[in-house]
Amino acid sequence: MEKKRSPRNKTVDFSLDSEDGKKYGAMSLPAEELEPGRHVTDRIICGDSFEVMACLPSNSVDLLIVDPPYNLTKEFHGSRFDARSAAEYRDFTERWLSLAIRLLK
Repeated sequence: MEKKRSPRNKTVDFSLDSEDGKKYGAMSLPAEELEPGRHVTDRIICGDSFEVMACLPSNSVDLLIVDPPYNLTKEFHGSRFDARSAAEYRDFTERWLSLAIRLLK
């Protein structure tokens, strides 16, 4: 059965052959190309948030758009997140939030 999406739900497909990929591809920066401490302006950084946020300078970000896994077991383009206990999920959330807060101006 084909998965039916809500008409108001917008998932951006970054594959280069997609319409979104062509539109946003030029603005994106793969995490592998991110240099530690490098200032990045007007780019979409695609990668693991723990790795990416650790590379960016403190007080260098105006806006972060995050979409954390909501403690559900789910696959994300080859990566898997497994549901955790409430305490483990709280620790996970506090870890990424502390990295995010350090970045915000």
